[in-house]
Amino acid sequence: MIINRSFIQALLSPTVDFANQNDIHLLLLHIISGSCSLTYYQNKVIHKVKDKVHSVHHDNQAFDVPIAAKKNFGNSHLRVVGTCDGLICLADDIPSYAYNFFIWNPTIRKLVTLPRSGITFRSRGRSNASLGFGFDAMTNDYKVVRLVTLLEEDEQPTLAEVYSLATGSNLGCVSPASLITKTESDEEEAFTEPSKFILRNSGLATRSPRIVVDTEEVLCQKNSTQLHFFGSAHQDQKFWYNTQDITQAMQEFKFEAFPQEIIQDILFRLPVKSLINCTSVCTAWRSMIMNKSFIRAHLTLTVDFANQDDIDLLLLHIISCDSSSTFGHKTIVSEIKDEVHCVHYDNQAFDVYSKIEFPIAPKQELCNSHLRVVGTCSGLICLADDILHYGYNFFIWNPAIRKLVTLPRPGVTFRTHGGYDASIGFGFDAMTNDYKVVRFVALQHEDERPTAAEVYSLATGTWRSLGCVSPACGTNGAASNAFVNGVLHWPVVSDGDGCYFILTFDLGKEVFGKIPMPKIIHWNPKWGLQLSVFENRKSVALFMRDNSCKDFMMDNRRENSVLDIWVVKEYGRKESWTKLITLGPQELVSLDLVSKQFKNLGISGYKYCTVDFYKESLLLLDKSDAESY
Repeated sequence: MIINRSFIQALLSPTVDFANQNDIHLLLLHIISGSCSLTYYQNKVIHKVKDKVHSVHHDNQAFDVPIAAKKNFGNSHLRVVGTCDGLICLADDIPSYAYNFFIWNPTIRKLVTLPRSGITFRSRGRSNASLGFGFDAMTNDYKVVRLVTLLEEDEQPTLAEVYSLATGSNLGCVSPASLITKTESDEEEAFTEPSKFILRNSGLATRSPRIVVDTEEVLCQKNSTQLHFFGSAHQDQKFWYNTQDITQAMQEFKFEAFPQEIIQDILFRLPVKSLINCTSVCTAWRSMIMNKSFIRAHLTLTVDFANQDDIDLLLLHIISCDSSSTFGHKTIVSEIKDEVHCVHYDNQAFDVYSKIEFPIAPKQELCNSHLRVVGTCSGLICLADDILHYGYNFFIWNPAIRKLVTLPRPGVTFRTHGGYDASIGFGFDAMTNDYKVVRFVALQHEDERPTAAEVYSLATGTWRSLGCVSPACGTNGAASNAFVNGVLHWPVVSDGDGCYFILTFDLGKEVFGKIPMPKIIHWNPKWGLQLSVFENRKSVALFMRDNSCKDFMMDNRRENSVLDIWVVKEYGRKESWTKLITLGPQELVSLDLVSKQFKNLGISGYKYCTVDFYKESLLLLDKSDAESY
């Protein structure tokens, strides 16, 4: 009951303060070595003593500024912008540029850190800024208003920003010049009317319509709805702004005057996380952004406005554990200590772009120690629970928008067909504009040991049988795959002569095919074969490793371990297989294909590591069956 919003508001509003029977005003002091700022705390009238102060006292009891707020000061101290209803607004803005703003209630020891201002030195250059803090009775909201004069732009315009405590966000930015409604004759009213939100010594001057703000301390008054700015010494003009008018102007500025295509073009240029925030602006924007056509168009833009340097992103899945072993192409881990999904820039520094919170739901009923990444496509990640034991947990995941689709149970299982080995792949069918998961299963207990196949469609949400795979082949299970030119690729073994070849599946035509491997590669139970993409995802690379020594990929002390890398120089021509390089044992490294130089990427101590291309997208945003987490 006590933390209920209505109770809090009712407790604040009684005319009699039962905790203060003598009705003695409470004062907030902010003192720093010989100067003092004196402000009534939780009361209507404001006095100011022009001294600077730096410790805080309350009702003869000292209380300190929250430690959290002190950690990243840009200046020597926080100043008190103003107080209202027991809340104290603090700013880290004297004298250097800094953007730490807080709303603090010392009585209950609670602190709100405001988001970074939209107008900063980095974004707009040098500026002067003033702040105010007060209460908007119409919306029952506490607001911080910031006026900023841009000193490096023509005409030195002044912009206003409003922060809403109710929404926890900046409501936007407008030019306040059009909101000037009073001049010199109203000066007396500004001081006498108790409902005003008064800012003094702010040095506001104008050469119509230009406004200039000089940075000074600002005082405000409880339950205020208006801002008052008074002219500097050489000018007598005074202006005031109604905080409700500013808020209303920003809320009503929804681009109705702009053609729909211009609004859409602006939104196309925003990164995914900003677009997710935009879905909360209004119904029209939400409908536009969640529209299937918008999602597809945003994905296919040739210019990634959120990544001006056009740097690819890489998804890393790394696991540290007590033990691991290698069977064929698979690395099996046990007793996992740490599992990380993160995105890095594909640049020399291998900078971290973001860490990814893994969905909680898929971890609950796994048959294996972890989910493996089957593949990535257009910002979607396909996950499978099939690394060693029979498992039927498959997911399509978009970490950028925190959405997850759980696939239904496939048609071929141990219960329906007995023992089997299965491999899957994930890609995009451009003919039907659909994302598909393809699973082919080599049955072990059938007379002719056929290989069956089935395909899952994200558009329909169902599995469908593809019949038997031709050419006939076998798989060791959970084989790696590469999605290139609309075609999935897996390394497999021929049922006839036991030779390796690459099984292909055209997602549009839904037909299987075959690509021969280099003639020098013959079947060997100790070899592990893995496929990857090559030439900007336009061709295929083959990694062949000798598994005579287990844990080859992660143990750089194995001097007798080797890894051969083959590539198809011209996709579609079997004669274009070329051996690129033979490597000794390595940690995770990048290889310059021209100079053949290595760079250690600093990822070490992990027994399991996979790397895939990644791109943020809005895919799954319109899917009703995708769960959020």
